[in-house]
Parts: sequence; structure tokens; C-alpha cells
Amino acid sequence: MNNRITMAQVAARAGVHPTTVSLALRSHPSIPPATRDRIRCIAEEMGYRPDPALTALTAYRHAKTRRREMPPLAYLTHWDSEWGWKQTHAHAAFQAGVLARATLLGYRVEHFWLGEPGMSHRRLSDILAARGITGVIVSSHLPEHDQPLQLDWTRFSAVRIDCLPHMPSLHHVTNDQRAITQLAVRRIQAAGYRRIGMVIPSWWDDYVDLAWSAGFLAEQLRFAPEDQIPILLYSDPHSSVAVASGCESLVPERAFSEWYNR
Repeated sequence: MNNRITMAQVAARAGVHPTTVSLALRSHPSIPPATRDRIRCIAEEMGYRPDPALTALTAYRHAKTRRREMPPLAYLTHWDSEWGWKQTHAHAAFQAGVLARATLLGYRVEHFWLGEPGMSHRRLSDILAARGITGVIVSSHLPEHDQPLQLDWTRFSAVRIDCLPHMPSLHHVTNDQRAITQLAVRRIQAAGYRRIGMVIPSWWDDYVDLAWSAGFLAEQLRFAPEDQIPILLYSDPHSSVAVASGCESLVPERAFSEWYNR
């Protein structure tokens, strides 16, 4: 009778899929260290030992199969220069996060700048398709480049980081500006303040599709009428400079004074 402990039995005891056990025992980076250690302990306790014949067969099959290199993921930006977005901490961090996660999953990432002379959406679609690239990450667009990104989306799987461009409506990863604002207002109220105002440059609110003002106005619905102060939305002709440099906009003194006194 064969009493050899199988990987499936270890998986059943650990409450995971057999593939997870296989990866854990091979120290695959996709499995968290704590999970790897727990599975190894269970396997050792049960007396699991790899089947040498199966291991040899697996090695033979891998040797006979040429590993196909995956095409890279496209990282699209449209800034004032090819690498200008790296001067802004948040946008540099976006790319660093993408590179770290892609490397962990076995992908390469290649940067494409939409501001390159002669580059059009159609040409970029053709370039990506010709190279077998189907994964697209859209990131780091300046406000003046907020125009519909007209790639041939039937060819690609895409996600957007941050808020621009607004179209097409892709799955996207960004801060929850509405919730951030609501949380700030609630904490200010908890500190004892009653008449709470909000001052924000118009471009900053437009950048996030009015999410900042939406959060503030939602909280204002809970205020007494006499405590509902209109938002000061001011214009800033240097919005692109502010975005590119990561600096805050200065509130026009006269506009602020009039709003405050009123």
C-alpha cells in the first residue's frame, strides 16, 4: 500500500490550493513569506517528501518546452517632456510601483511618450500591436493634454493611474479625493470648528472631475444653513506649471479677502 503523503493532502490540511503548496515549497515570490513558512511546517509535520520521479518528469517537460518571453507592458505618459513627470514625486512613485509589481509578476515595462514628434494615437496603436503588446498603463498626463485617448481599444487591456485623461472611461487607480475631503471636514468639526470654508484652484478640482468639491458639498448638507459657506474656486493661469512642478497654487489675495470678509 502506498502511504506517500501527496501535495493535495498538504493543501487540504493547509486550506489552500495544491498550486499554492507547490509554489510555497519552491519559495516562489508570489507567495507571502508567512504563508510559505506555514505550508512548509505543515508539510514537514505530515512527512511530505517530493516524488523524485514526478520531479524528474516535470524537469524534462520544462527542458523540452521553450519558454516564450512575454511582451512588455506599455506605460503611456503625456507630459511637457519625455521624462518631465519624474520631477513630480507622486508621478515618479506611480512608475516605481508599476515597475516593482510588474517585475514580481514576470513582466517588463516599456515607456511610451505621446508627446514624441510625429506620434499619433493611431500610430501608437499600430506600434503596440506590431510588437505584440496588449497590456497598457495610462499615467502622468498634464491638464492641457486631457483629450480622448483614441487607441484601438479592441486590441488592448488597459488601466489608468490618476485622473487624466478623463476619456475613455478606463478602470483607474487614484486617491479617493471625495472621501479625503469628507474625512477632513469631519475631523475639523470634531475639533470644535463650526463655519468651515474650502479654498481650491479650479484646475485642481477639474483635474479630479470635481471630486474635491463634491466631498465638501456632501458634508455641507449636514451643516446648519448659516454655517454653509460657498467654496472659493479661484483661477490660476499657471496651472500646468503647478502640476509639472508639484507646487501648490497661490490664492489671489484680493479674491481671498473678498470671500473671507463676505
